[in-house]
Amino acid sequence: MKRRTKKKPQNKRHLFVEEVRIRDLNAINDVRKGKASSLLEAARKRGTTVDSIRRRFPAALFQDRRGGRIHVKPTDPYPALVKIATDNGPVIVTARNSRERELAGQHRATLLKVLRGDEPASSLRKFRGKAIDGQLLASRPERVLQAAEGGEFDHLEGLYVIPGDG
Repeated sequence: MKRRTKKKPQNKRHLFVEEVRIRDLNAINDVRKGKASSLLEAARKRGTTVDSIRRRFPAALFQDRRGGRIHVKPTDPYPALVKIATDNGPVIVTARNSRERELAGQHRATLLKVLRGDEPASSLRKFRGKAIDGQLLASRPERVLQAAEGGEFDHLEGLYVIPGDG
């Protein structure tokens, strides 16, 4: 009799680690934007821990003194996969550091406001000539509105992307 083994889900641990990494990045961003007064508050809000953030992103943090409060630096060198909108539709690229992640987030927020009708399409022009990982951000209002009508930007749920999850 042939013994059957259950097929394991494809790299489930890797997906979990990436999800925690994204939570950690979001907690750091919350502190930078003033949405949380401390790293502990941001970590709790995002469902992670300060220890997890310290392990994964040590260059994003500093302490004034041993045992003192942990602060978040204004920038960090950590890359992340992000989904951006180009004039030709959404693309997944690697943002090399916190400045590129911030640019991607600002662009995404502006694009979503334009698509909801909260801002004029011309507000995308401020991103003209700006690129992440060699991909120019969508800045032509007429092309963005045309792409939106075609449903190209329907799947811009989150900024960060889990590798292999598309």
